[in-house]
Amino acid sequence: MIQLVCLLLCFSGDAWQDGNDAYREGRYPDAITHYHALLDSGTETGALHFNLGNAYLRDGSLGRALLHYYRAERYMPYDDDLQHNIQVANQLRTDPQIDEENDAFLRGVDHIMSWLNPKVPFYLALLTWLIAGVASLGLVVLRDKTRLLGYVLVVAGIIAILGTGMSLIQHRHLSQSEYAVVLAAEVQVMAGPSRKESVSFTIHEGIRCQIMSEADSWLRIRLANGYNGWVPASQIERI
Repeated sequence: MIQLVCLLLCFSGDAWQDGNDAYREGRYPDAITHYHALLDSGTETGALHFNLGNAYLRDGSLGRALLHYYRAERYMPYDDDLQHNIQVANQLRTDPQIDEENDAFLRGVDHIMSWLNPKVPFYLALLTWLIAGVASLGLVVLRDKTRLLGYVLVVAGIIAILGTGMSLIQHRHLSQSEYAVVLAAEVQVMAGPSRKESVSFTIHEGIRCQIMSEADSWLRIRLANGYNGWVPASQIERI
């Protein structure tokens, strides 16, 4: 059963409440308009994408519903309601037999990242690089008069490297621009970036794919089952 998520945050203006009210009253196009107004104002949370996905699904836009569900998943990858709605929406696809990829390691990393404030890894790396720099300067000034600064330098360096790595992973976690969702009802996947090429296979609305490369207005995509080919960029949207 599709449920509406209530935020514990206070959004600017009345768009959030207006969107929720419109959704409850069955005015799904109005709800979509209010939720998009929040996105346009710079507000972006997992709950907002989740509710927007719910509104699109109720309004009959399966592709856009899954697009916003997957965007919500970047922020709350293990939310039970979200995972349930993704499963329900995928069962409505024309091509439900094409399973989604499930990389256990990356999903574990996403789970850890979902508990962190996006700025934590960045500030951790910045602080420890600063400590390492001060320790290095101290070693130059004091030379071998103390071993403590040497230990501080080693520990700070290790933490700085870990913090930098976490920051990069967090960036990937929040962007994931290499994946997209098919929005058109039916898309012919071509052997090359042109309508003159032969049709390799056909896919339908809601399928998630990986973007492999780009040529003019064409994108080369790869499906979870390994099939790949070229589609017009206008028929899919990046997650």
